[in-house]
Amino acid sequence: MKQFFLATAIFLFVIINFADAQTNLEFSQVRFFSLANDVSQNLIVSSGKIVKITSASVQNGKILLNEVPIYLHIFRAQNSSNSVPSTEQSDVSFPIWLPAGTYSIRSESYSSSGTLGFLSLIEYNLAP
Repeated sequence: MKQFFLATAIFLFVIINFADAQTNLEFSQVRFFSLANDVSQNLIVSSGKIVKITSASVQNGKILLNEVPIYLHIFRAQNSSNSVPSTEQSDVSFPIWLPAGTYSIRSESYSSSGTLGFLSLIEYNLAP
């Protein structure tokens, strides 16, 4: 019986220590990225921080993160083969979490007007 209580106490001690091993997030700042057409910008996430991309927007183009599309919005105007204008959007779900590192972000336009893209970010500090 004594061994049972000792084993249970050790088990509970280990579980409590592992449960406490998670990292907490502390709000740091809100960031807003404005992206010019085909101009790559670096998003640097410092060590000890994490960034959450909460939303993205671009008119008739796409936003690429490390050359992978994360947001797509294409408007097709009415023409002879398509009687109704149509809009196509990406299936990427937000939020997108980015750990420490350097990321290349750019927008790419499908029109000649040079579209801007926008990203909304929240930066958090990783606290033990």
